[in-house]
Amino acid sequence: MRSAAAVLLLLLSASVVRANVIDAALDVLYPLQRVLVAGSVLPEKHEAMRITPAEFESLLLDPDNLGFAKAAFRFEKPRRDDGHTVVNYRLMKRIVGGVESGAGVMTFRIEKKRWRLVKQTYETLIRPRQEAPFRVGGDVKAPAVINRVEPTYTAEALASRISGIVILEAIIDRTGHVSNVEVLKPLPFGLDQAAVDAVRKWTFRPGTLNGWPVDVLFNLTINFELSQKNGDAGIAPAPPQ
Repeated sequence: MRSAAAVLLLLLSASVVRANVIDAALDVLYPLQRVLVAGSVLPEKHEAMRITPAEFESLLLDPDNLGFAKAAFRFEKPRRDDGHTVVNYRLMKRIVGGVESGAGVMTFRIEKKRWRLVKQTYETLIRPRQEAPFRVGGDVKAPAVINRVEPTYTAEALASRISGIVILEAIIDRTGHVSNVEVLKPLPFGLDQAAVDAVRKWTFRPGTLNGWPVDVLFNLTINFELSQKNGDAGIAPAPPQ
């Protein structure tokens, strides 16, 4: 009888530890914020609403089910490993364009009766693409050029002593690469195509929305100038507009 009571006490104690370490994990990830939690392990202190595993998985397709919650978690049962407690979790959180799915691992140990985070890793599994690129302004920050390739002055334009600017509209995607370049203001004798060919090779620090990289619709101005010293072409790309 005494042995059975001891086993029951041990199980209850383990349950409390599991709940407390989940609270500690949320203290690090989403302190004092409403979250959704799926699975058999729930926090005790945080404002967490329980959902089913199926509802958790459906969030990727229907972000509106997050409601007012900041994120949704699916915690695995915490496990002991070399004197530490390890918490594995899946995470769904709303970002620009939908819901991001990720997986993380947090390692804790007890110090002075409190959980102390020892190690944390997180990997993004699925990040949706937005439907359309953003325009710079407000919370959308502009991309910045990291590497640029200068366009080549065509022989025809040089012979005709053509100078001026080419204005392009391009999408700078969230990886900092250029796509979908369109000419808004051309120059003759192939200078507009020379500008397009060069800009496609540029790389950028991507634009952001609330700190997240996003696709941005961006205007670029390329300035073609003729050198007055010897009649040769000098290419002077103006700063992006």
